[in-house]
Amino acid sequence: MEIQAIGINDAVIITNPAELFVEFGLEMKKRSPFKHTFVVELANGYAGYVPTEKAFEEGGYEVRQTVKTSRLVPEAGNMIVKESIKMMKILKRKTRK
Repeated sequence: MEIQAIGINDAVIITNPAELFVEFGLEMKKRSPFKHTFVVELANGYAGYVPTEKAFEEGGYEVRQTVKTSRLVPEAGNMIVKESIKMMKILKRKTRK
């Protein structure tokens, strides 16, 4: 899955090709080193819904759709958040110079 981070002054745009549950976007914003963080979904492709692990346990529409249309593991959302945070931190270090 392609994830991109684009920094502009004290703002970052972090993109991915999925439909993340809101908890993942909020976590990225909370942990971002930038003052302004914009999470853009469905960028450069479509990977399907990315429910939380709790949502997988509870079931529901998005989970049923994910099981039918996606090859992502239940941990995918946490993996996307982790990599996005890593990319934002690297970008922040580079923009300080």
